[in-house]
Amino acid sequence: MKFFDVYVFGNAGPFDEYNPYRIFESLDAQQVILTIAKGDFLTVNKETIEAETNLTPDKVCEIIKMLLEAQLISEDKGIYKIAFPFFIEADLVYIKKFASEVSQQIGDILIEHKNDFISIVSKYGILSNYGIERILYHVIGDKVFDGSALDYFANKNLFSISKTQPKGRDYLVIGYEKSEAVESFSNNLLCSSNNYNVNNLTFNSFGDSMGNRKDFYRYFRRIQSSVQSSTEHLRLNEIYNTFVEEANTNLMRELGSLIQRYIVDNTEVYSDKELEKLVFIEEMGYITIDASSIVHNVPIFTKELLDEISNFTLKLIDETIAELFSDLEVSIGGLSSVIHGVSYAEIGNELWHQVFGNINEYLVNKGFFQKLEIKEGEGRYLKAIYYWD
Repeated sequence: MKFFDVYVFGNAGPFDEYNPYRIFESLDAQQVILTIAKGDFLTVNKETIEAETNLTPDKVCEIIKMLLEAQLISEDKGIYKIAFPFFIEADLVYIKKFASEVSQQIGDILIEHKNDFISIVSKYGILSNYGIERILYHVIGDKVFDGSALDYFANKNLFSISKTQPKGRDYLVIGYEKSEAVESFSNNLLCSSNNYNVNNLTFNSFGDSMGNRKDFYRYFRRIQSSVQSSTEHLRLNEIYNTFVEEANTNLMRELGSLIQRYIVDNTEVYSDKELEKLVFIEEMGYITIDASSIVHNVPIFTKELLDEISNFTLKLIDETIAELFSDLEVSIGGLSSVIHGVSYAEIGNELWHQVFGNINEYLVNKGFFQKLEIKEGEGRYLKAIYYWD
């Protein structure tokens, strides 16, 4: 049983000893992290970890070395601290208060301008195939809130969107203690965007975190994880995983080119060999094969539409969000991550996810966004394709 859930935003790199997903597949490593996160501040040393986890001294040293090299913990005179935003159950009271204060306020601002959003979207000819609620769910709920807004407010130094990591990687990592209360609060929110980028396309799904979605990002990550633990020869598994990753990349480049032809060149006919490969995308639910052609099953968005909606939305919410995040020291000073010395900018990134997740839930309930059905074992989510020409 896992001790916490981990989320990575950015490039985690190869599936090696520096990859946080791989590191936290180890339940022993998870125990060590959780012991540090929940221990009395400035008291957790190797002896504390050994006593709390029942791991051997050699195993504790091995794990600490790995975590220090990956910069997931820090050490000062034998005392260990968490080096990334990590939220325990006791933190919920601060997070809930922070996120709820502004969610309805922002939601109501957007609802007041629904007709303006309809006017913008109507210029791009997409309303005839998908309702405004579905379109705004993807464009505002995902690509603005979890995309352009991150860049926009990061430029105002309200929170971080990247962090230089060992071996030339760039990502933020977030941890949540595994508990019913934390899972119910965090995983239920509509704030999780899965994206597989290839060529000028993004195969996307956006929703909650209450299961294993059927999308390319999650599928390939699960394949890598399965390969890594497939035999007792871990180094051999790691080497083989590099070949798997290369093969997956080459496959998706080819499939991406086929979809790009459909979007850009209005390709109507594919060869039998091409159709055999397109079955993979059909099985993922993004397209349907019809004789020798294909039909898209999800919205296809262009950069022009996203940019116009984004610019309009950010103008509407700028002042309210800036005010909320400008005084984090007062609002969240009791968070365990703050006590461990994690930067407010890094913590602010995840708090923003909690804020816009609450906004999205509010807008779904108000009918501004499309209502999502629960898919058993997968959670609530909808898919889209983005073309970035």
